[in-house]
Amino acid sequence: MVKNEIKYLSLMSHDNIIKLKDFFEDRKKFYIILEKCEGGELFYKVIQNKCLMENESVQIVKQICNALEYLHSNNIIHRDIKAENFLFKHKNTKNIKLIDFGMAKRVNCEYLTELCGSPHYISPELIRKRYTMSSDIWALGVMVFFMLTGRYPFEGKNTPKVVDEILNKNINWKDKEFSSLSVEAVDFLKRLLERNEKKRMTAYQGEYKYIT
Repeated sequence: MVKNEIKYLSLMSHDNIIKLKDFFEDRKKFYIILEKCEGGELFYKVIQNKCLMENESVQIVKQICNALEYLHSNNIIHRDIKAENFLFKHKNTKNIKLIDFGMAKRVNCEYLTELCGSPHYISPELIRKRYTMSSDIWALGVMVFFMLTGRYPFEGKNTPKVVDEILNKNINWKDKEFSSLSVEAVDFLKRLLERNEKKRMTAYQGEYKYIT
C-alpha cells in the first residue's frame, strides 16, 4: 500500500490533495515525506462540534468535490473516501486536503471487483463487487450526511448489519433531523446516496449543485 501511495501521489498536483514532498527506503521500510497539515482530521472536527453548520460544510464539500473531480477526470478512483482521510491545512481554516492513496487505482471502462474501503462508506455496487468511480461519490454522500447530522446514514451494530442497511434501508428524508437543512442540502444528499450508480451525481456536478 505504501508503494501505491507513492505511485499515485507522485502523479498528483491539486490544491486539495496532499502533496508528496519526498520518499526514500532502507532495507526494511519505505519512508514518505508529505505536506504538513496542522488542522487535524475532518472527522474530529465533526465529532467535537457534534455536526457542522450547513454554511460551513458547503465550503468544505466544494473543495472535496473539486479533488474528486480531478481524480476522476484522470481515471483514478480513491476507494477510501471518508472523514478521517481529509486533513485541514491549518487550524481555524477551511482549506482541506485529501490523503491516503493506498487503495487508489487507475481505471478505464471496466468494472472493479475488489472489496475494499471502510464499512460505513462502501456503496451498494461495491458490496456486489461490480463498481466504478461512482463508488467514491456514494462515500462522499455518507461523509456529507455525517458532517451535517453527526451520524452515519447506515449504522448497524456490526458490519453485516451495516451492509444490510446499505443495501436495503430507505432513509426517511422527512424525519425531523433534516428539518434544519435547506431543500438544496437534502436534495444534494439524495443525489449522492442514489443506489442506482447511473443516476448518481458526479463529482463535477457536485461542485455546483450544493448551494445554500
